[in-house]
Amino acid sequence: MFEILVPLVQDPNDWQPLEAVHLRGRLYRIIGSAADPQETRFIAGDVVECESETAENGKRVLRARRLAPAARFY
Repeated sequence: MFEILVPLVQDPNDWQPLEAVHLRGRLYRIIGSAADPQETRFIAGDVVECESETAENGKRVLRARRLAPAARFY
């Protein structure tokens, strides 16, 4: 399992960590839920494309950028 950062609906510059499983390449399926799922742009069950970035603290993080088109993960 991996921790990915998912943008919040109200403030896309704020991120919520959620658990996900790696499918392949940059695709991850979210399996964790936020305390209030309506707060996050993506929810459990969504397959998202993630980008690896270096956070301000120097740690590598995965940020969910967009929903993956259905055809890309079948």
